[in-house]
Amino acid sequence: MIVTTDPASGPLRAMVICEQLRSFPVPPSVGGRFSVLSAVGLFPTACVGIDIKALLAGARAMAESVRAVGPAEHPAYQLAAAGYLLDSRHGKPIRVLMPYAEGLQRFVDWYLQLLAESLGKNGRGPTPIRAVGATDQHSQLQLFMEGPNNKLIELLTVEEFMTRLPVPATPEPAFDYLTGHDLGAVLNAEAESTARALKGNQRPVIQWRLPRLTPEVIGQLFFLCEWQTGAAAELYEVNPFDQPGVELSKKLTREMLSARAPADPGPSSPESSPAPATVVSQE
Repeated sequence: MIVTTDPASGPLRAMVICEQLRSFPVPPSVGGRFSVLSAVGLFPTACVGIDIKALLAGARAMAESVRAVGPAEHPAYQLAAAGYLLDSRHGKPIRVLMPYAEGLQRFVDWYLQLLAESLGKNGRGPTPIRAVGATDQHSQLQLFMEGPNNKLIELLTVEEFMTRLPVPATPEPAFDYLTGHDLGAVLNAEAESTARALKGNQRPVIQWRLPRLTPEVIGQLFFLCEWQTGAAAELYEVNPFDQPGVELSKKLTREMLSARAPADPGPSSPESSPAPATVVSQE
């Protein structure tokens, strides 16, 4: 058993000492959502066989590129400024993150948390939501195109997929335009068409084009997003590294469970009927 926790304090550190377990430290100044490039993210990543040295090399390369150019020239600052200005001056507080690759969907989940938990304070901050390309072209895109013009849509595509899957020929002539095209190329054509349609309807769009999904590229992406979130926090005038709203709900949960005796689950059987649903409203 290996535990990743605070290097000096906390209940898990006490358990590590008591049980003489192996452990990796979490830097005390690094919050959970920013810990992806620490042992918190690197250890499980290594366990599933991903090259964490390459991941860190990509992050390091992005860090060096940020420091080598001025704010006006780097995508981290450009993203921060674009999101802030569209929100604060142009009435677009919603950011739609729409990946056109299955391998990016969990990344987007992390990015949603990074933006929401870092910037949503003092009555400020964007509201990030996820859509999935190309699935949500046939559901949410209607809203994005003709609903309230209060969104910034960010499309994430991969230029070269790790697996090629050509679309086979079929007897139906209606599908001839797909024949022979790689499925990845079809996805990217869908993304480009979506971007053109949105821009043509005066909807702001940012297109992220990744060369491929490798550890180096994902490492660059992690660092880019963390840096631009910190830059956006300066514009919103909030602290990106705390989460008082989350801490309050944790505190209330602990108090609630500490004040209650554990319920007796009683015997259970496959034949027992579930309790009826109830609706509770609390002011």
